[in-house]
Formats: sequence, C-alpha cells, structure tokens
Amino acid sequence: MPLALPDALPDGYYLDNFHYLLDFVASHYAHLLSRDERNFYDRIKTLPVNAVRLYVRLTNRKGPCFRVDKIRYDEIVDIHGALASLVEVELVQNAVPALEEAVKLCSRNELISLAAFKDWPRGTSKTALTEHILELELDNPVVELQIGVIELLGLNELRVFRLLFFGNFHQDMTEFVMHELVMPFENYPLTAEATSFRSRAAVEQVLHLKDLSEEAHELLQVDETGVDILSLARSLPARPDDLAAARRFDRLVNQLARQLERIGLERESLTLYESTLAPPSRERRSRLLNKLGQYQEALNLCEAIARQPLNQEELEFARYFAVKVGRKSGLDHGLTAAFKASIPTETIAVQPGLNRVEQAAAQYYEQHSEGQADQCFYVENLLFNGLFGLVFWDIIFAAVPGAFYHPFQRGPADLYTGDFLVSRRSRIEDRLAEVGEASLLKNRALNVFNQKEGIANEFVHWGFWNEEILSLALERIAPRHYQVVFSRMVKDLGSNTSGFPDLILFGDEGYRLIEVKGPGDRLQKNQHRWFQYLLEHDLPVSLANVVWTAD
Repeated sequence: MPLALPDALPDGYYLDNFHYLLDFVASHYAHLLSRDERNFYDRIKTLPVNAVRLYVRLTNRKGPCFRVDKIRYDEIVDIHGALASLVEVELVQNAVPALEEAVKLCSRNELISLAAFKDWPRGTSKTALTEHILELELDNPVVELQIGVIELLGLNELRVFRLLFFGNFHQDMTEFVMHELVMPFENYPLTAEATSFRSRAAVEQVLHLKDLSEEAHELLQVDETGVDILSLARSLPARPDDLAAARRFDRLVNQLARQLERIGLERESLTLYESTLAPPSRERRSRLLNKLGQYQEALNLCEAIARQPLNQEELEFARYFAVKVGRKSGLDHGLTAAFKASIPTETIAVQPGLNRVEQAAAQYYEQHSEGQADQCFYVENLLFNGLFGLVFWDIIFAAVPGAFYHPFQRGPADLYTGDFLVSRRSRIEDRLAEVGEASLLKNRALNVFNQKEGIANEFVHWGFWNEEILSLALERIAPRHYQVVFSRMVKDLGSNTSGFPDLILFGDEGYRLIEVKGPGDRLQKNQHRWFQYLLEHDLPVSLANVVWTAD
C-alpha cells in the first residue's frame, strides 16, 4: 500500500532530505564510491537551488524522458533556467526517445493529428493508434510534432547512493517524510563501523543481482518452456560471500528453480536448487528426489535438515516428509513424526454483510458468548507481534555492531536472520524469563507503550493499539502463554511472525484464539504450524468455519 502523506509539508522538505542522503553517503561511504559517483555528487553540489529542486522532482517521477511543456512546479519559477543548469553539468540532455517511449509521451489527440492518421476517425483510441505506429514503425511522433523532450541522467549513480544509504531497494525518500511528519524512527546510535556494505565488490554484486532479478521477473511471466530461464540460470554468478548479496542470490535461485519445477523440468530444477541452502530449497529438493524415485537420497536430506534446520518450517517438513517417504519406499530413517493434534473446530452461521468474514465472526462471538462483558477483536498477526515489539523493544534496538547504519530503520539489519538470536541470546533468554512474571511483563509493556507510542517498530502497528486492548491482553493472557509464543517467534522471526489466529475472544476467565475460515477456505501451512504448536503447549485455540445464512 502506498504511503499516505500529509497534505501540508514544510517548504523545501524534499530538497533538504535529498542533500542529507547524498551528504550521509559521501561521508560514510566515500571509499566505496566510484569516480562517476563522486563526480555526480560534486555536480549536484555546484547547482543552483532551483536546478536541484527540479532534478529531485524529476527523479521521483517515472522517466527517464519527460516533455518539457509538461514540467511545472510552483516552487520553481524558472523551469527553463533550471533545465539549462542541469544540461550544463550533464544531468539532463535533450533527447529523441525511442519510438515506444515517444508514443507514451503523446496524447491521443496529438497522435490522431499525425499525417499517418489523416483519414482515421477522430474517436480512434490511443491503444489502436499506438499499435499501428509500433507495428509499422512509423516516424517518431515527438519529432513530427516538434515536442521538446529531455532525458534525466545520473540515475545509475543516484541508485547507488540510495542503495548505500538504505541498504536495500524498497525504501525511498518517503522514509524522510515518515520520520518528520508521520512516524518518527527510534534514536539509535550510528557508528562509523556500522555500514550496509563492506566493499565495492559487494555493492556491485547486489546491483548485478538486482538487474538479474528484474530480468527474471519478466521471464517468469512469459517463458513457458524454461529455455530462457535455464539460460539466465547458467549466467548467474557464484553465490556471493557478502550476506546481503547472498540473500538476494538465494531468493533469485529459488524463484528460477521453482518455475522450472512447475514447467516439469525436475532434474534441471533439482540441480539449480543445489546451489543454495536457503529455504525452501532443501524441502523442494526432497520432494523432487521423492518424485524421481530417489527415496534414499530424499530420506538422507530430511535427516540432514533435522540435524541442522534453518527454520522451524524446515524441521517440521523433514519430520513429516521422512515418515511419508519411508512408508512409500519401505526404507528406514531416524526421524519420528511431528506432534499432530486434532484441531478443535466449530461451524458458525453468520449473515453476509459489508464486513470481512473475520469481522462478521467477531460480532457473532460477542453476540453469542456466555459472558455479558466478553469482547472479541480481529487481531490476526497484530496482537502477539505488537506485544513482542513492546516487550523486546530495547533488545530489538540494541547497539549490536553492524545492526544500524542509517536513521530510518524499523529494526536491525539482521532482524530476519539467524544472527539476531545468536548476537542477543543471553538478553533474549533473560527477557523470556522476565515475561513469566506477570508484574514485570505488565510494567515493561505499559512503560514502553507510553514512552515509545508512535515510533516506528517492525512489529508494532500503532493504528491497532490502544490502552483498552493492551490492558485486556496483559490481564487475560497468562504470562506463561506469552513465553510459549515469544519463544517460538525468536527462533525464526522471518517465518514465525505470521500465521496467528484471526480473532481473540476475551472473557472473564481468560481468552481464546480463533482462526476464521470462510466457505472454501482452509488453513495455510504457517497457520497449521502455529495451531499444532499452540495446542501442544495447551493454549486455547480453535478453528471456526463460517457458513452464510440468509436469516
């Protein structure tokens, strides 16, 4: 969902933020910048204010080509002067875009006025006009119409600055606006040693893998034979040593291998999966080995997973699948079946309405509960994640080396890796013990809520929380139950922060977690894993199947 920005923003906010980002990178990462990138920074710094304003505005629009007559900003009084300054330092150039881009820049009325369409009906759609121009490769319309077009330059250099600052490609300049007006970020120390990249080679690896990922995204939509996917797979570099680059490599490999598997190229897929250990590669390999009749190899891999699982999902899969393969093949293995409890299930009849099925179910439980003061809330992943974020706040934002390297992080860089637990194990274990004491748990959660309300935290969705639901959660849920839930979460925050039941029903005697499924819906894998875990530890949880009633 795009960020909803406030109507009123301070004058010059985007210009100050842009300079802050460039200056931060130039001072913290000078040793990683190329000659072109340093030159880009120097050119920006020589520009007059209006030219920088225009450059920043254009970088936030879809380009890189723009019609000069469509460039208008109230705060830039001399657009042509600003453009001249940008041209002078080679951050903008006059351009004749490629035919397809040129057509996009023209309106329907402009296209129908071209000589090639003098006999066409005036109401012809732009789609039809575009198809005709591209099919016949007619003359470039911006040339015939004498439309001035400029092309924005320096985008590759700017991409590197953004990558070095944020450490990823999904954050952008809106983070500054969030910090200033929407949601402030935690004030954690930034040290010179804490950087997103250790070497220029690591930067280049991430940039290259980003390009490959974009190419793969296109191929996965259109390649039904696997020929182009295999070609791309063969062009992949070796798995990088840098952790950030390695994670990108693993995601890309798993995407390509999974598509080859879907197409039916099992052996090619199996070979590709072997180039990474990142989940779910070992699970997919086990399934493929079983499908190919290599039962002993499948069992050996399941046993290897069980000895050193990378997450809870892998471990549970290995136990389940080894039993399945063993029964099918008659081969022995050393794994026992995972705990599997019968899920308490009920069917409820709910009137269809404008609300989501979960909200309709929450209303049903409040109306049909035995206690007069029972309250039911639609919480899904927000409740336990939020309490975890509050109770472990100081540990999440602890000054661990390398965890924080720019001021707009909702959590440490290693949050969703195994290093998060390893680097903070003693503190996490002490906190889990503290959670078992009701008074300590309550005091910590309430104090952090009051002190940190509104500050960005990966786990806390502030729009959900208020004093009422926080008090109910702390009073009605036993501390031992929080220990049970948090203990599983910290083992694998990437996998175990989703799949929680939809509803929580608070009553005089405690609470109940309820997963709601509408007609035709069923439990997903991560939901089923949470059910089995909660039932194994005697937490009150049930499944509600909804049927619609006309009454």
